[in-house]
Amino acid sequence: MDDFGQQLEEMVTRSLQIVAAGVAIVGSISGKALWAPQIPELPYCEKIFGVTAGIGLAILYAHSKFANWDFELIAAVTCIVGVVFAVIYVYLRIRLCFKCKDDETVYTVGLKLKAHANKVLAGDFAGLPEEYVGAGMTRPADERDYFCKSGKDKGFIWEIWSYALAQLLLFIAYGLAMVPLTWALFAATIAASQVELQITESATQTRIELPADVLFDFDRADIRPDATKALENAAALIKERAVKVVTIEGHTDAKGTPEYNQKLSERRAAAIYDWFVGRDELREVKFTSRGFGAARPNAPNVKQDGSDNPGGRQKNRRVEIILNKE
Repeated sequence: MDDFGQQLEEMVTRSLQIVAAGVAIVGSISGKALWAPQIPELPYCEKIFGVTAGIGLAILYAHSKFANWDFELIAAVTCIVGVVFAVIYVYLRIRLCFKCKDDETVYTVGLKLKAHANKVLAGDFAGLPEEYVGAGMTRPADERDYFCKSGKDKGFIWEIWSYALAQLLLFIAYGLAMVPLTWALFAATIAASQVELQITESATQTRIELPADVLFDFDRADIRPDATKALENAAALIKERAVKVVTIEGHTDAKGTPEYNQKLSERRAAAIYDWFVGRDELREVKFTSRGFGAARPNAPNVKQDGSDNPGGRQKNRRVEIILNKE
């Protein structure tokens, strides 16, 4: 992958993250959406969720660049939490929300009826003032029917604290569904962009291969901040297997002069060497580094007709971490 190709890949990855964040935040703050809770007393609830989601996305993005977080685990956990509360929210929405006939407004039921409402719903009108019964009112079908036929005053039908509690449950369930799902979607795009270790086993060694385009910027030997996750995984494998001797090899493609490629491969191998040597848990491991330039390709640098082979050159730009078995 050349400089333009690498920049294009990064641009596509970032674009997917922006799209994921945009879709998720819009879902969180869309007060007019059918799935959002209709709570006139809390007109800014969706904005609260949007701000919370946005802060979380900023934290995830920052840590994707400078910290070693397991974004697959984050995506899985937040997805599970979001799905669970999405189911709870749907249930609460069906149970607590309703519309009156010829009225598109979404109302919320309270959790406890007032004493007179219980009597009316039981068909017992004896001793009730006319305002509780209503002129010529027959027994309502249910509490929603009573609400719709008696002026649509929530405080007339339900205890006001129980009405507030019902709205709070909707508010919390919606927030704990949409915000974690927002984070899950964004974390999943980060996890998808992280490199996986390519491990090859033999009788005498374990060979870990990492693409140089992931570890380094084009034509550079400084380790990218977002490459630390792959290196952390390699370090964990070295420690887990109690390896004592590790060799780090740098390789390039054939583009450029042999002298330049040799030096670049050596610098990149040395950068990975320095990263591992600085790990306290690997103090007992003996590390060495060396560069081979373009001398040991994994794939042809040119096609059979002599034209450039970008895919082959990309496979050749790599760092190999060799764990020697005793």
